[in-house]
Amino acid sequence: MTLLGGSVQADNMSFRGILLDAPPCTINGGKTVEIDFGQVGVNKVDGENYKQSFTLTYECEGISTDKLLRYLGAATAFDTAAVQTNIADFGIRLQHQRDGIVKPFEVGGKLSIPSYLGSTQLIATPVKKTGATLQEGAFTAAATLQLEYP
Repeated sequence: MTLLGGSVQADNMSFRGILLDAPPCTINGGKTVEIDFGQVGVNKVDGENYKQSFTLTYECEGISTDKLLRYLGAATAFDTAAVQTNIADFGIRLQHQRDGIVKPFEVGGKLSIPSYLGSTQLIATPVKKTGATLQEGAFTAAATLQLEYP
């Protein structure tokens, strides 16, 4: 007597859903946020001096939903909320403010934006590594703020 192996195939699993094209959202009307600190004294960088507050606005077509704001860039080795500038031991820290409370916005981190908010208050501040001596010169830094929504 010979037994033959076999397999039985049946549709016992299904997947369903609806693909939607999410309404487009823009940050600050699609314009780049540029912060010009002007002249910064090398001996006056203390994480408090030269603060610049700015508002980030969100505009979404159609129904508004909760969103996530991601902060992307090259973090400094000495401050997780600061992006590295072109000058060693010198960065630009980003903080967010909600309901009067100011908190660091860590590079690589995300911030929940409830659907009823159309803007976020942010603060950019020059910072340096503790004990570092900064050299004179022009500085630049860059970061990306990415808005995620369903």
